[in-house]
Amino acid sequence: RDNLKETDVQLVSCRSGQGIGDLLQDARDAAARARGDVFVCGAANCGKSSFVNRAVGAYSGGQNYKGVKAWGVTASASPGTTLGVVKINLRDDGPDVYDTPGLLQPGALGTVLTEEE
Repeated sequence: RDNLKETDVQLVSCRSGQGIGDLLQDARDAAARARGDVFVCGAANCGKSSFVNRAVGAYSGGQNYKGVKAWGVTASASPGTTLGVVKINLRDDGPDVYDTPGLLQPGALGTVLTEEE
């Protein structure tokens, strides 16, 4: 975007959880104003499912949530784990949140290496 402002950028950490809950709430607020939903999109294996796991933990009040399979979205070190769009049920009347498969970039190293490499 030509009009990107520094206030549009939020630094978060899926490892520590810092800023995750705030980012999810900001995204849901923006989606509600636009009468839409939140789709977590990005390159393959960039941490989208890890973000969703942490965000759901933060949103539901879990302070020590580590993004383990306790919630249900599978996160893996191998690309291609999320095979389709996954709707996240936050059990409220706000906008829905969706985890999406990674966007593959032609020629990217991750698309040509095997899991053993």
